[in-house]
Amino acid sequence: METSSLVGRTEELAGLIERLSKARIVTLTGIGGIGKTRIALRAAAELQSRFAAGVRLVQLGGVADGSLVPNVAAVALGLGTRRGSWTPDTLSRRLERTEALLVFDGCERVSEAVAAVVDSIVFRCQSIVVLTTSRQPLRLAYEIRFPIEPLPVPSEGTSTTKPAGQSAAVQLLLDRAQAVAPGFALDDSNVAAVCTLCRRLDGIPLAIELVATRLVAMGIEDVVALLDEQPVLAIDRGELTSGRALETAIRWSYSQLTEAEQALWRRLCVFPGSFDLSAAQHVSGEMSQEDFDAQMQRVVESSMVRRLPDVLRARFAILETLRSFGLAELRAEGELDGASRRLLDWAKGVARGLESSAARSAWVARVETDIANIRAALDFASSSDEYAADGVEICMDIWTYWRVRGPVEEGRRRIDRLIDRADISDALRAKALWVSGALAVIQNDHERGPALLEESRALAMRIGDRGSLAWSTYYLALAAYFTSNLDTASELLNEASELHASTGDRFGTAIATTLRGQVELARDRHADATRDLEQALTLIRALGDHWVEAYVLWLLGLIVSKQGDQPAAERLIEQALLLNRETQDLTALVLCAEGLAWTAALRGDAARAARLLGGARRAWRSLSAQIEGPLRAEHDEAVALARARLGPDRYLVLEQEGFERGLGDDLLDLGEHSRASTLSLRELEVARMVASGLSNREIAGSLKLSKRTVDSHLDHIFAKVGVHGRVALANWVREADRPARPSAS
Repeated sequence: METSSLVGRTEELAGLIERLSKARIVTLTGIGGIGKTRIALRAAAELQSRFAAGVRLVQLGGVADGSLVPNVAAVALGLGTRRGSWTPDTLSRRLERTEALLVFDGCERVSEAVAAVVDSIVFRCQSIVVLTTSRQPLRLAYEIRFPIEPLPVPSEGTSTTKPAGQSAAVQLLLDRAQAVAPGFALDDSNVAAVCTLCRRLDGIPLAIELVATRLVAMGIEDVVALLDEQPVLAIDRGELTSGRALETAIRWSYSQLTEAEQALWRRLCVFPGSFDLSAAQHVSGEMSQEDFDAQMQRVVESSMVRRLPDVLRARFAILETLRSFGLAELRAEGELDGASRRLLDWAKGVARGLESSAARSAWVARVETDIANIRAALDFASSSDEYAADGVEICMDIWTYWRVRGPVEEGRRRIDRLIDRADISDALRAKALWVSGALAVIQNDHERGPALLEESRALAMRIGDRGSLAWSTYYLALAAYFTSNLDTASELLNEASELHASTGDRFGTAIATTLRGQVELARDRHADATRDLEQALTLIRALGDHWVEAYVLWLLGLIVSKQGDQPAAERLIEQALLLNRETQDLTALVLCAEGLAWTAALRGDAARAARLLGGARRAWRSLSAQIEGPLRAEHDEAVALARARLGPDRYLVLEQEGFERGLGDDLLDLGEHSRASTLSLRELEVARMVASGLSNREIAGSLKLSKRTVDSHLDHIFAKVGVHGRVALANWVREADRPARPSAS
């Protein structure tokens, strides 16, 4: 979102829009601070309605590792996670039928990787147009290069307001100056100084904006005089090779800060992503709260730090051009190592604090918000034997993020690299080994995964670490299940359950009980499977983990389906879908789609089954995976039933239709099949607390909400589910939450 007006770029904007209507790839080029991002976003906003899927923005300014570009792009484009890393090929296949304008912003540090992604997308996706911003072109065939030049400045000798006011550079200076000094205006007394200043800054927008902030306390001639005295020094020869006026403006703006403010600002430059006040204070070093507040306010007022719009808790960011200067200053002052250590310490605190969060959706969102900064901390940890152990600890605390959001391969790579160079305790090594093994199993690496898990088990047994022994045993059971070794899986799960219980790990107990139920389902022991899964459901609801709850409901739905009650099975699977809607776990979503396809096929709705199977096929392909193990037979049966009822040709048409539509709400048809699907997770939580007999005030205290907020939630709940009164709502909740009881057969 733009936080200030776009001044003086009317011609560039019109020219860019025209080129985007004719070309498939357009790259805005120019030095840092010239306004490439602003122009790109404004053009994208004006073109959004021309594309069925609108505009998608991929921000790459904080990405230094080219191998992460496809994964960062996939997350930004809303494509979800996958068991393997995204590649240019898998990314373009997933977008093949999308009609959109994709904006890749800040490509210069990873231009080769971006070029590979864009080339693949444009080749395969005929309805996608790509706009990139970079200091240099991507050098692709058919790429249109659109250089952004500095704003026009007044000619030498301009001394009257009318011609001066026609200069875009002057217009920008006036606009920004009036934002901080409302009385500032162009007149005969200052026109010469204004024109001189704009020429001195070469019409570079960022330079003008930085200098304009000083007019709140300085006269225009004072600013010009100080700039004339400022030596022009290179910021970082590897980062900025042109734009000497910009270098001067940045250095001059930096020089206007006090020494303490300079120290704070350059330390903030260790953050490649946005950051909040607590993070800023952590890397700032030792200073009082009063000093930090005052200095933070000053660096924000100087425009050296941007406050981001539309966030409930204040977050800040530093433009990459400015950050390059700040990092160079950190090196020059000998502070880069110290600031990086504080960044690492901050990341450890963030990661450690996540373990106590029961709301996994909030947990994942928290990591995702800071993932660029956490990656920078892990990069620093990987660069030194001294800090590698800290990196291992962070990975242990956030590894579930890679499991849910991906890329799984990044987690494996980082953990393995850190283990190799870290001097860590046996206990931490045992945990790191089982986490790496678990990620390998999830990624279908059934050679490396079990080997790592066995190594962890052996070490855990030797040192008496029952926690790591329990988890390594559990994931060995999962590997056995995936390869249909059900007897082995059952034996290992019994051992894992006993170990989790002995350590008081309720989550581990619930997970092991869930997988045990899945194994019993694969053996067609429905009563045993139901017993295990209902026990797991009770445990996991007490913990508030919606990921596992959704998975358990899905499995219960499969049991009910096998017993012939397809409507009841669909209700259970739709409850799981409701939970998955907010957790955004693509693997869980596609499993639910498969389940709905199976129930549709069994109740004779072959058309719906074919479409759902097509949507699932598309999702599996984006995950580079397929349904595995014992459940593969259910998938194959649904395909056979639908194909037999429709005929091969009609089946293929409808299956392809589902593939093209993807697993959106229109295909899953949630609204028609489940009134509960309209409730948010918070509303469901409130409804369940009402059903348990709590008053609104007690609910507010438990959830740390105001009573007025709880009252509002209840009004929405009554309207959505169509009941009136707390007794009726309690009955509705009990009915909605009750798994259809499978028979004892």
